[in-house]
Amino acid sequence: MANFIVCFHKPKDANLIRNLLGHAGFPVACSCMSGARALEACDKLGSGILVCGYHLPDMLCTELYESLPRAFSMMVMCPPKLWGPALPPEGIETVDLPAPGTEILQRVEEAELRFERRRERERRNSRRGRSGRSPEELLLLAEAKTLLMHRKHLNESEAHKYLQKLAMDTGQSMAETAARVKLSFQTN
Repeated sequence: MANFIVCFHKPKDANLIRNLLGHAGFPVACSCMSGARALEACDKLGSGILVCGYHLPDMLCTELYESLPRAFSMMVMCPPKLWGPALPPEGIETVDLPAPGTEILQRVEEAELRFERRRERERRNSRRGRSGRSPEELLLLAEAKTLLMHRKHLNESEAHKYLQKLAMDTGQSMAETAARVKLSFQTN
């Protein structure tokens, strides 16, 4: 579950949102009233979702977003007229106020789900190399290419293209195709 930081320039608003989230079971780690304090809290927590208003005493939400650590998502709660004719920057989730508590909680739940998916995707990708493949997949591909090179007298580039075409034709990933090729050569 994501850590939440609540940041509004009015203490009444901060308490209202903090209590709403807290009663719904969302862990609010910190409540503050300035962008600088929110950034300090972000540094301490490492990752999470920052829920804030449009205006803070020391900066606008867009300035705060630019300084936000990458491991954080931002949700801005404000009347839509504050954005003016422009749309909110990409990456900022919004809740148009006034809104009933149930709608706010639903939007927060959706934001948390997207945050968790992004975090899981980043965690998976961090285990992979630059190629986007795990070390096991890279080894499997290399072994399959070597088998193809020896058995079908292909060079490495041709063996790679062969695996790619086979993967595309069967609708499987390269790693699944490499495993299948390796298995077929072992049974022969």
